[in-house]
Amino acid sequence: MAISNMFPNLPTMLSLLVIGLLIFAGFWLIRRLLFPLFVRSAERLTRYQEVLPVVESVVWVVYALLVLDFLITPNPFVGSVLLAVVAASMWSYIQAFMYGLFIRTGLNFRIGQQVRFLGGRGQIIRMGLISLDLEIGNGEVQVIPYHQVHRQSMVKENPSEDVKSYMFELEWETRMPHNLALLHLKKKILALPWAVPSLPPKVERMAAPNKYQIVMYAPDKRYFPLMEEELRRDLTYEGKAKEA
Repeated sequence: MAISNMFPNLPTMLSLLVIGLLIFAGFWLIRRLLFPLFVRSAERLTRYQEVLPVVESVVWVVYALLVLDFLITPNPFVGSVLLAVVAASMWSYIQAFMYGLFIRTGLNFRIGQQVRFLGGRGQIIRMGLISLDLEIGNGEVQVIPYHQVHRQSMVKENPSEDVKSYMFELEWETRMPHNLALLHLKKKILALPWAVPSLPPKVERMAAPNKYQIVMYAPDKRYFPLMEEELRRDLTYEGKAKEA
């Protein structure tokens, strides 16, 4: 067998490298530029931030299978040796990637959740490909690889243990009966990002017409402006749709 046939083709190898760089750049642009520019809804932004790593993981798995086929096809022995060397040198990253794929697709944890981990406590603020970012009490961010999450016990906190409340007034014109209007507002609030399902919001009709006093709950007070803005926007869109 010719020696040139024993090793992967260099042009194809360079093409795969370029494809990998394009995949990386594409997801970076989506995360850093497209989401902030075009996604205005806080609820949609949270959902996209949770779904994007799963999609990215699937794309990288497909890419890895293509690279694997490319390495082994010219010569199974040489390809297997190269694969073993790469896998051994990047084993911790591969392990974290696979555990992360299982954790994200299993929906065990979500952005904004309060958790306990290794004797500490914090809030999940980002879920990446191989690690999640946990904001601890003093404002520091702890980066935790997913294989550590799997090996150690990360526990979801009871939302009622450390939850913030927020009260505001809402002016909303509706033809719904009183009871249905209150129920509709409660459902809208519970559907917002970072709402605490175990603590239903309090909604009361005020003496002034079309005015409501609302108390809602979230794991952190910084989410309240986004939640209020999203609620007002949803009700405005809903009213315009009915008028049309």
